[in-house]
Amino acid sequence: MSPEAQKAHDEDGIGMIEIVVAMFLLALIALSFLPVLTQGLLASQKNSEVATASGLMATQLELARSAGSTCAAVDAFVQADPLPATIDGRTYRIERSLVGACTATAGTATVRVDVIETTSGNALATADTRLYVGGA
Repeated sequence: MSPEAQKAHDEDGIGMIEIVVAMFLLALIALSFLPVLTQGLLASQKNSEVATASGLMATQLELARSAGSTCAAVDAFVQADPLPATIDGRTYRIERSLVGACTATAGTATVRVDVIETTSGNALATADTRLYVGGA
């Protein structure tokens, strides 16, 4: 066997080994990106929940502003139990509370109403608004 033929015969399996090593390295690189992808998906889900809760929050604040301009109307709005909203398979619980007392008996005043949006026990959005009240 000539030296050139011997050299070509000695290198016959090198191509397959190189392919296996390259595939192994590619798999390691792909696995290193897996935590980044999962964190991105979790962040996207959280952002979606917060955006939905913010939209529901805006609706609740608008309902509070349109409830009426008397202490009785504000109290009725706060005491009314809002229905939980189910959007995209998640249930958002709405909690309303009156900060302080509504005491606009001798004129006009503002009262603060807080609204909290929760899902799975976690508060996603909180907001408050001041309502003008002009009498009892």
